[in-house]
Amino acid sequence: MYLRETNRKNKDGSTFTYYQLAENVWDKQKKFPSARVVHNFGRAEHLDKESLKRLAKSILRVCQGVDLVQDSPDPNLKIISSATYCPVALLSGLWSKRAVPPR
Repeated sequence: MYLRETNRKNKDGSTFTYYQLAENVWDKQKKFPSARVVHNFGRAEHLDKESLKRLAKSILRVCQGVDLVQDSPDPNLKIISSATYCPVALLSGLWSKRAVPPR
């Protein structure tokens, strides 16, 4: 499950953001996963952030003893973003830059 953010653009050009609690389910007929909305929290500007905090707190209470967030070994280190790389492209790049030439 995850908190899903969707944007809707109206005819007048205004956009609204909505938050939903969703999960991915496998569609056997279409043969790909699709998102199923479990709960709709509504528009972002009308969102009750305190209720989301209470939900997160109750989830953490159930998951006590489980390390959900790992501390960084260096307090000055901050993760800005991450990207997923194709393993084939990564391995072929490493293979082409290897120190020992092929025989």
